[in-house]
Amino acid sequence: MLPRQNRLRKKEDVDRVFRRGRPVSGGLVMIKHLGSDSDSATPRVAVLVGKKLEKKAVHRNRIKRRLREVIRLHVDQLPAGRDLLIVARSSKIRDISWEKLVEDTLSLLSKISN
Repeated sequence: MLPRQNRLRKKEDVDRVFRRGRPVSGGLVMIKHLGSDSDSATPRVAVLVGKKLEKKAVHRNRIKRRLREVIRLHVDQLPAGRDLLIVARSSKIRDISWEKLVEDTLSLLSKISN
């Protein structure tokens, strides 16, 4: 589980990042990022998987768990002072290998950091 200080918890914050955040897209995942409103330099993250992508909650939750675990293991590589919204874009994300998921997500994070 992500540490509490690294979670984007309020609906207003998630909506703000979704509306005004700058997108960085890959084939499987899109990351929207925006400077944080808080004074903290710790990055905050939320993961979204829409019903259009996966109808069954079991599948949506599996995708979210996998993405959150990638972020948890690489929280030190997140850009400081940013709010990140990770949006799943393809249902293939459920079936791809762990290594491919990590590689794709980290490549998008490196684009944000630069």
